[in-house]
Amino acid sequence: MKKYIFFALMLFVIGLCLFNTACSNDIKQKEYKNLDIVHKWIKKNVNRKVVNKVDLPTACPDVNGAIISWSSTEPKVIDNMGRVISRPSDTKRVMFNYTIKIGDNVNEEYEMGIYVSSKTLEEVENEFLKMIPSTLKENISFPNVFAGGAVEVIIATSDETILSPSGKYTQPNIDSKIEINYIVTDGNEEITGNVSTFAKAKSEKERLNNTIKWLNEIGFNELLL
Repeated sequence: MKKYIFFALMLFVIGLCLFNTACSNDIKQKEYKNLDIVHKWIKKNVNRKVVNKVDLPTACPDVNGAIISWSSTEPKVIDNMGRVISRPSDTKRVMFNYTIKIGDNVNEEYEMGIYVSSKTLEEVENEFLKMIPSTLKENISFPNVFAGGAVEVIIATSDETILSPSGKYTQPNIDSKIEINYIVTDGNEEITGNVSTFAKAKSEKERLNNTIKWLNEIGFNELLL
């Protein structure tokens, strides 16, 4: 009888150990799944460009209890909080190490590069405004980005048939004032503004010649007329 009781107790202990091991493995699997969620969220939401300060999250809204810590490889340029301490002479890529900790079992380290702008938003704004002539005569070669790719200028014009956001100019038939609205941004902060330029109309001779050219293109040549 005692022997049966002993074996029953042994089976119970073994079963309890197996149960605890299975539970522990389930917890680990769940934590590693959450780790992947946090990692993807960071890659999607953390801006890789900065002029003054970039937001470096210490938690993830999609996973409760996740702890994120950051460490700059060049804290004299940009610190662990994402604040620019000294502006580089040329836009510089600074590496950050960040650690994601979830529960007691998961603690992984990753790496991310963040571009620190060599220019302020105000400097980029002035650079952009110098490109706008008082009177339009030709296309304006707007670059897509400034400061080595760290700053973007988003453009909208009041009449895209005359001046497109990419800078393509088409001379109008009547004198026109063109308003250019712009946003200078690094993805964290922004400056908005407005500037105007003038588009002088085509002369009567130019309009006549263009009309004749258009008629010829659609098949109404001068002989037929």
